[in-house]
Amino acid sequence: MTTPPSGFPSRPSVGRSSFAVAMKDYTFIRPGIAVTLSALTLALALVIGLWLIFSLRGAAATVTHGAKTV
Repeated sequence: MTTPPSGFPSRPSVGRSSFAVAMKDYTFIRPGIAVTLSALTLALALVIGLWLIFSLRGAAATVTHGAKTV
């Protein structure tokens, strides 16, 4: 371990989270914008998923009605 040059106060090093390490090397888009886009994408995926569930429920009702008719 090296000693810091004189004139600089010594302070213990603080560990960085893996997210901070990953964001340091990420230069394509600003991290705040990337997190916002990720959150919006997740919210949209949840809405689409719920829509598909209700759509399948309607399709199941149609199939049941068709089976009773036959």
